[in-house]
Amino acid sequence: MKVLAFITSVLVGSALAAPAKLDGLDHHHHHHDPLIAIASAQAPVVGYNYDPPAQPSGLYELPAQNSEKVEPSGPTTTMMPMPYNIKWGVSDPESGNIFNHVEDSDGKDVTGEYSVLLPDNRMQIVRFRVDPINGYQAEVTYEPVK
Repeated sequence: MKVLAFITSVLVGSALAAPAKLDGLDHHHHHHDPLIAIASAQAPVVGYNYDPPAQPSGLYELPAQNSEKVEPSGPTTTMMPMPYNIKWGVSDPESGNIFNHVEDSDGKDVTGEYSVLLPDNRMQIVRFRVDPINGYQAEVTYEPVK
């Protein structure tokens, strides 16, 4: 019964919302729409018009070569390699940030590791070694946080 009442109300509502017929009025001309006149007065859009890029200004050109050699003034000293050890960490339960860094050097080679807690609750650990022959070498692992 509710379905029949709903269908009836839809039919009655659509009949009331239909435009009224203008009986007795001779209405055969078309009205002028100002929005259509504005749209048709504008030039048709054909596509994008990108101008070619401007020539470089020369701002980044290399400076003129100077044939005059400049020698450093004052005595030069060579620093001896210095061993070091560093360790730092951050553990902030309120923000969920956990960072660690450990690094050791004998003055020539450097070894160490650093770690960071990732948003997916894994710890990313980077173990590294740096030396003059092989450069920076790293091993990256991921471990679940307990």
